[in-house]
Amino acid sequence: MQTEMSLYNAGYDAIAVNKLESLVNNLLTSREKLFQQIFDPRRNIDDECGYPPTDTIIDAGKYRALFDRDSIARRVVELMPKESFDSPPLVGEDDDPSISTEFEKAFAVVCAKLRGEQSWLRDENNTVLWEHVKRAVIAARIGHFGILLLGFNDGKLFQEPVEGVVADSPGTQLFGGTGTEAQYTGVQFAPSQQPSSQGSKNKRELMFLRAFDESLVQIVQYEADIHNPRFGMPIMYLVTLNDPREQRSGVGLPLATIRVHWSRVIHIADGKVSSEIFAAPAMQPCLNRILDLYKTYGGSAEAYWRGATPIVSLETHPQLGGDVVVDQRGMQNTMENVMNGLQRYLLLTGMGAKVVAPTPTDPTSYIAVHIEAICIVLGCPIRVFKGSERGELASSQDDSKWNDHVRGYMNSFLTPNVIAPLLDRLIAVGVLPQPKKGYTVKWPDLDSLSDKDKAQIAAQRTTAMSQYVSGNVHQLMSPMDYLTKELGYDEWTAEQICASASEFTDDAEHPLVPDEGQNDDRSGNADEGGSASQDDT
Repeated sequence: MQTEMSLYNAGYDAIAVNKLESLVNNLLTSREKLFQQIFDPRRNIDDECGYPPTDTIIDAGKYRALFDRDSIARRVVELMPKESFDSPPLVGEDDDPSISTEFEKAFAVVCAKLRGEQSWLRDENNTVLWEHVKRAVIAARIGHFGILLLGFNDGKLFQEPVEGVVADSPGTQLFGGTGTEAQYTGVQFAPSQQPSSQGSKNKRELMFLRAFDESLVQIVQYEADIHNPRFGMPIMYLVTLNDPREQRSGVGLPLATIRVHWSRVIHIADGKVSSEIFAAPAMQPCLNRILDLYKTYGGSAEAYWRGATPIVSLETHPQLGGDVVVDQRGMQNTMENVMNGLQRYLLLTGMGAKVVAPTPTDPTSYIAVHIEAICIVLGCPIRVFKGSERGELASSQDDSKWNDHVRGYMNSFLTPNVIAPLLDRLIAVGVLPQPKKGYTVKWPDLDSLSDKDKAQIAAQRTTAMSQYVSGNVHQLMSPMDYLTKELGYDEWTAEQICASASEFTDDAEHPLVPDEGQNDDRSGNADEGGSASQDDT
């Protein structure tokens, strides 16, 4: 009986296993068929079009090379930072621009000292600071991240933490040793450096700022303590001060790679999704289109180069038949003298020469298609991407949407992820004093009108008001209703305009029109006397 039960159970288990295997096989088979339907198995589009495979990781050096050499790639990377910092932000503590607080004065002094040498330039926009920040954001968009190196006069090495940001405790040891193998040793429960809530007591100064892209930076140590708010964040960087791939003149230029502690670095990653450290490079979503344009521009130039020199076809006379002996070496020498020398004649025996006209193709339509695809990815109008967004070429609707996009980039990324960490770090270190009520970062109004636009609007309003007065429209609509409902003035402004107009009209010393009686008297006196006197004139 037990033997029969064991055989029964074994058979039941075998049936269950077979059903499970068939279920898994059916599931895998259905997925394979689905993938075969989506991706054509007959061809590899990436290989045929010359694109990098989708599963290939492109290192930062290749992105940097593409950024350095290709104009479209550079425009993709620099578009948002340049559009945002075209008019730099205003950092302040008090909303009243006439009052300068201690924090605002110290911030102005920090920005002035970044020029290096003594300068009498009154830079109210703090251009030097924002130029470094813009360069750091551009560097971060080239690869997966970028850094802004802060140089303080605290007398310590770059690999040592800055006082006021990190409080060292006895026995504290950085995780992972001292080499690049630190990023492969896994997570460990080890004592780590804790952020300090108290600022530095000693007054420090910000001496310089340097921006580096990912090709010059390597993260070698990460925070391993899961109880630390900075868990998984970088602790130590390896930074190459100057790119060894770029040849520079002079002797003594430092090319060494130094270790830099995270407290001396502002880490920037534009476009983060699942990681707080790395983001997709700005060129990655439109990399194929950039490569297509790279080939299109090069192909059009090569086609023009080949088509600029017409093809000369040397043909024998048909009556001579096919058994014609041609002196190929002599013909080659003759053609080289004509093409490359000053000889301008051909001496042919039994042959004729014909010119094959080239048929070049205009690449404008092909380029426009790829530019449009890149602009779709960036959410950018084509006029803006080409740099012709100003003047009559810009559409008001596109300009408004683009301004909203740039405004969101300023307020959602630049302010909380770049500017605020930089200012907070300077406050914690002691370069800037602590603001009493906090600070604000205000970006300029992107929808503000230019002087030309204001002049056009003023001319149109003046014309409309003139027609309103000359057409006696006031009998149908009161001036208040016309100013508020038609011209868009608020009630207070409309009341001020009406009051000023009434006072100016009722003023006897400054009438709107000359008195008709005075004109009649003057004309009458002139008629009676035959001519006007010198005084009357």
